[in-house]
Amino acid sequence: MAKLGNIFNKEEIKKEEQHPRRTIKWIHYSKLKENVEQYCPARDKEEIESLADLIQATGEVIENLSVSKLDTDEYKIIAGHKRCQACKLLVEERGLKEFAFLPCIVNNVSAVQESFRVMASNGYHTKKPYELMHEITEMEKLLREHPEEFPPSLQKGRMVERLSKKMGIARATVQEYQQISRNLLPEAMEKFKEGEIEKSAALTLARLPEKMQKEVIEQGITKNVDIEEYKQKNLEPGAVEIRVSYRLLGIDEYDRSTVSRKALVKFLRGRYGSTSYEISQGEIRISCSDKNISISERSITWERYVTLA
Repeated sequence: MAKLGNIFNKEEIKKEEQHPRRTIKWIHYSKLKENVEQYCPARDKEEIESLADLIQATGEVIENLSVSKLDTDEYKIIAGHKRCQACKLLVEERGLKEFAFLPCIVNNVSAVQESFRVMASNGYHTKKPYELMHEITEMEKLLREHPEEFPPSLQKGRMVERLSKKMGIARATVQEYQQISRNLLPEAMEKFKEGEIEKSAALTLARLPEKMQKEVIEQGITKNVDIEEYKQKNLEPGAVEIRVSYRLLGIDEYDRSTVSRKALVKFLRGRYGSTSYEISQGEIRISCSDKNISISERSITWERYVTLA
């Protein structure tokens, strides 16, 4: 992944005397508030307990927290959420009051830089798919709303290209996470966040109509293979409808042993898709577009269509 720390640097090298001097402020854990933009919480209490064990064994919090001022005596955590939770556990559950105050560096930064620092603080964290999706979404927001904060090479061009370059992620992967972020229903998104459904399942769900997404979630279907099966049974045309459509469209005359699927898709799009062709016979109704063919109100892509025959 590209170095997150270089995003807001306008120069590669800064003189040492330009670096601000940092003063450590000791702040009580009760005055440190969670940042709503933090998207990599502790997996479970055991993770916090393990960190608390390390802090107790060391005798101190070695790494300073990064915070920003909220009110007179309250601060918002930018980096160090788990360290704060661990010290709270040491004080409240183990009675070790010497860990009540944490070493903090108070930062006076803009909202956009604060958002970036939250992302940067999670740079070494092994991310779950949901967390990576969230990071891509937040980075896209920063690129759109504050392009001036980024190097010139990231200020223009297709967003997927810019995100791919900035985050070191393949363009196809960026697009998949964008689909999930934009199309997944809240109920399904919550399961994705909790790890109940994997990325492949989330992507398949995101490509389904909202009504079908709700049906899948309500039935407790979480595995991608099961979601695909449900989709084929309820969304795609059946085998009989496919065979009838082939006859109505005159595709039976093609020798599929010599004509490639790619060539057949190109032919279908050219003859039927580009003209918005429609035809019906009995209960079978066919309508075509450049991307899809709809058979009795069940729509699939041309690529998928030629594989089902």
